[in-house]
Amino acid sequence: MAARRTRLPDKGKAVRHFCYECENSYDWHEKNYEGEFFMCRCPFHKWCRFLYRDGCTDNFKPRKQ
Repeated sequence: MAARRTRLPDKGKAVRHFCYECENSYDWHEKNYEGEFFMCRCPFHKWCRFLYRDGCTDNFKPRKQ
């Protein structure tokens, strides 16, 4: 039986920003069992994005507080 390979993170990659930090994210939807939103939409992507997993560096704008 072959050993399962796991992907290791690149150490040379720039710091990623997540969708929940971005001003472009909108339409937060799909609540989890605790009542927190975990999906959003972005004008630069065709499909929905995960708030806490996906992110980009190209079109990122920090959210105003």
